[in-house]
Amino acid sequence: MNEYQMKGLLVICFVILTAIPLLAQRPAYGILVDNTGSMRTQFDRELELAREVVKQLNDGTSISIFRFRKEDGPSKNAVVQAALHCTTDRILLNKTIDELYLLGGQTTLIDAVQGSADVLNTITERCGEYSERNLVLITDGEDRTSVEKLEDLVTSLKSTKTRVFAIGLVGELDPAATAAAKSPQDKAKELLINIAKETGGAVVFPTKDQAASEIVRLMFNPNQRVLK
Repeated sequence: MNEYQMKGLLVICFVILTAIPLLAQRPAYGILVDNTGSMRTQFDRELELAREVVKQLNDGTSISIFRFRKEDGPSKNAVVQAALHCTTDRILLNKTIDELYLLGGQTTLIDAVQGSADVLNTITERCGEYSERNLVLITDGEDRTSVEKLEDLVTSLKSTKTRVFAIGLVGELDPAATAAAKSPQDKAKELLINIAKETGGAVVFPTKDQAASEIVRLMFNPNQRVLK
């Protein structure tokens, strides 16, 4: 048993082998920060993790920031919104992260992943073309009212070769199952694992005292990931 397993840190990574292009990679990354009410007690940690993701990505990497907003009209849903689209400006990225705030509403996590991926796959004059697309989720993994089905999301992500990485802050979800249903914590873990597994990304379920730098490093570095 290695050091990270001793600490209780669980990281699950999935690798899909692809041809290595001869030209230099120009990757795009999106960071989706779950700013809905269920993350209230963990929000400061979420922001720290988002800043750490920015810090550990290579200079020149195009990064977009995504958050939730209240849906227009009578709906109580929280839907995804791009807070910042495809920039390499680290100062602006950290400023945008620092300005994120909590809001109410029902989390539409699956819909938000699809919406964020759609933005990353939009070719514009400003952003140009990308050699790869990656989406980092920082969330408790709870989905309340998404319209999109998981199977359809996975099909869409695979068709656009969009990898999903996730930091699952699931520790505060109810771990108790019933005779008729899995526990909220198990359902959240299963959702994040399935999305990452099918897209060749990785999932991290950190312990409460795990340093942000270690969590992100393990998620991105195949040589340091703890496999299940």
